[in-house]
Amino acid sequence: MWPASREAGEGIAGGYDERHRMKPTRLLLLAFVLAAPPAGAQRPALNVDYRAPLEHIRVKDRALKYVWYTGRIDPRTGRQVMAQSLAAYHEHVFHTRLTPAQTARLDAWASRNRVFALRRRYPATLPGSYGAAFRFTLTVSRGGRTRASAWDETSRAEAAQTAAQELNIWCEKVQRDGARVSPR
Repeated sequence: MWPASREAGEGIAGGYDERHRMKPTRLLLLAFVLAAPPAGAQRPALNVDYRAPLEHIRVKDRALKYVWYTGRIDPRTGRQVMAQSLAAYHEHVFHTRLTPAQTARLDAWASRNRVFALRRRYPATLPGSYGAAFRFTLTVSRGGRTRASAWDETSRAEAAQTAAQELNIWCEKVQRDGARVSPR
């Protein structure tokens, strides 16, 4: 069908033209530009939920709720009330919105402690011990990625315990920098 004077690939109607072929580096650059988030877009917020016997830390949508309990003192005796239930403790609650600097420190905590790489469960070193009654859980999520980790007092969960201790220190710093605490 082509005129005899034309070779395959020549001209506008001649099919594939080598000059207009996308080079691999240009194709890679185009894919990167199309996949990159728009300018000014933030990465999804890190959500954290940490539960321990006498404290609860929750960071959701860049808002912190920090709850901890301290022992009640019996006014008649001046001694601490027997700790049989949470009713024997004072509950303290701290709410605040996180600043960009505090959010950056929380992100640094997550990457330093590799919280998305923590084991899901840490077995007890002393099976059947009473220490197993005190459970700790740490759940982190960002975007569609979630990781939950659980351990008890008898577990050898050094990485998870270090992450939890650093999270406690971070919460106390946010509290010192922030607003008031509301005891109940």
